[in-house]
Amino acid sequence: MSKKSEKSLEKEVTLSPREQRLANAAKIGKKDKELKETEVREEFRRFFIQLKRKYNLDSSLENIIWLHFKSSGFNRKEKFIDGIKHFGYDIV
Repeated sequence: MSKKSEKSLEKEVTLSPREQRLANAAKIGKKDKELKETEVREEFRRFFIQLKRKYNLDSSLENIIWLHFKSSGFNRKEKFIDGIKHFGYDIV
């Protein structure tokens, strides 16, 4: 391989400092998003434990209600009450 073609390959593989910062920021943003989702899931688990005790719900409903919340857009802490009403439980 000639020196010219080796240098062109290195340029293709090597990212500029700006491109490296953008790539690192994208990785960090993805980790933050995943962390937030696990935090929200933990908040929902606590919310469901309270519902389970208050309304004597079966524990197998937790995953079903969570999937309903995610698909309907109620997967934020402030929307849990509205989500459970949307699911069909009349909560006072």
